[in-house]
Amino acid sequence: MFVFKLQSVLEHRKRIEDELMSSVSAMERHIRQEEDALVALLGKKESILRDIEKTREKGLRVSSLSVLCDYIDVLNAEEAVKRKNIHALKEKLAGERDKLRHAAKERKIMEKLREQHYAAYAVEADNKEKKELDELGVLRHGRV
Repeated sequence: MFVFKLQSVLEHRKRIEDELMSSVSAMERHIRQEEDALVALLGKKESILRDIEKTREKGLRVSSLSVLCDYIDVLNAEEAVKRKNIHALKEKLAGERDKLRHAAKERKIMEKLREQHYAAYAVEADNKEKKELDELGVLRHGRV
């Protein structure tokens, strides 16, 4: 029976790879949520700008225009923060993907090693079986 002596190492590497896959997946979801929030923010800003244009045609008071401009400044600041966060998250994601690639490579190395050990075991088992059959044939031939 084949027993891979480094099976626990292989399982540990698989577990690390699975954890990194989960981490990468969670980060990608978080980035999508941030991007969706940014799109919503840009939509809100665009809507306010359209409202300003419409009310400008009708005549808008300076105080109302001032409030809307201040609000747009706040939205611009929020947009900048969101863009900065998204950029930082994408950089972090790239690092996690590199770790994942490395973990996958390490796991594949262990799997190849396991395959090589199994191939050596199979050759040894075949040789042992042939030897036993040869001995059995010699013994039977000697009896006749």
